[in-house]
Amino acid sequence: MINSKSTEKLFFCFFFLVLFALVSLIVTAPTEAKKSCLWEIKTERNSIYLLGSLHLMKKEAYPLSRKIENAYDNSEIIVFETDLDAMNEPDFQLKMLSAGMYQDGKTLNKNLPEKTYLLFKERLKELSLPAEQFGSLKPWFCATVISLSELKKRGFDPAFGIDNYFFSKAKQDRKKLLFFETRKFQLNLFTAMEELNQALFLEQTLKEIEIIETEFPKIVKYWEIGDTKNLALIINKSLMEYPAIYERFIINRNNNWLSMIESFLRQDKNVLIIVGTAHLVGREGIVELLKNIGYNPKQH
Repeated sequence: MINSKSTEKLFFCFFFLVLFALVSLIVTAPTEAKKSCLWEIKTERNSIYLLGSLHLMKKEAYPLSRKIENAYDNSEIIVFETDLDAMNEPDFQLKMLSAGMYQDGKTLNKNLPEKTYLLFKERLKELSLPAEQFGSLKPWFCATVISLSELKKRGFDPAFGIDNYFFSKAKQDRKKLLFFETRKFQLNLFTAMEELNQALFLEQTLKEIEIIETEFPKIVKYWEIGDTKNLALIINKSLMEYPAIYERFIINRNNNWLSMIESFLRQDKNVLIIVGTAHLVGREGIVELLKNIGYNPKQH
């Protein structure tokens, strides 16, 4: 059985898992490139910044680009996908663990296609994780465990994620914090998935891990120079095979957030919005959605 230590900070990889997450996280210390994954919308009253987040990082990735730090310094309100403190509370992590386990006698191998289960076992072997510990876990929970284990093996830690960095900084600086979603909503994204989609989610996660191994140099380069076109291509490479997962975790949520972003544009205070990079790039990304309704986000 997976013990409580295995769930430590699992919430950080929730949206890192969702589509581009695994891919966009592997970066080294950024240079002062001409472009970055930061956009700004200026109105007569304020500026709204959109920052593509990297949820797991290495300590060596800091300090961040001056452009990004300036956007934070200029903003009175900082917006995150959810409240990171609430997600890390022990009662919620226990609830997450309980929700990730079969309670009716079902087992993982009986709820996965044979090909996916065999691939999953191979990945566990590479990570030196015993397959029997995962027998009572649901596919979505297995995906979070194996992805976090894979990234930690490579030296990446959610403690150094962009979200965590600015969340801690904003609390210390006593800036106003707002959140797009509750922790209950985020957990429900996984627990309410049908069994078929859970299996697809695990399968897609395993494929994204393979992308990290083969395209790491490209990913580093594209993120550092803000090459959103090629970043979107990498996302699509993994996700086009899983339209239901893409719609659930990216498209629907982007559309839900759009009205809130518009409300910020009608205020007098500057706002920095920090979400996973997958939510910002591509045809269905927030940047394009804002352009479609008449705004002009400028990439920095």
